Amino acid sequence: MQSRSGYHYFNRSKQLEDKEKVLTLFLFVAFVEGDLAKAEAVAREAITLVPRDPSLQFNLANTLGKRGRFAEAERHFMIAVDLDPLNAVFHSNMGT
Repeated sequence: MQSRSGYHYFNRSKQLEDKEKVLTLFLFVAFVEGDLAKAEAVAREAITLVPRDPSLQFNLANTLGKRGRFAEAERHFMIAVDLDPLNAVFHSNMGT
């Protein structure tokens, strides 16, 4: 039996109802594996589905920061803070 990659399951997930949840998980996997270009692309796709999700904005901000794109990262951190102003993690990451 042929091994299936995470990308195979990601592509299959595009047909599922909870696509944003699958995208969030895939974003995490891509980020942890160091595939920051894929993590950014997945985050942006997920944000098109759920633009007011502060965690997605936060995860995109972290990804952009790791890629050295600090101005863009700051913008998405600010969006996350605006959407969830009581989240201390969002505030602390803006300062690092």
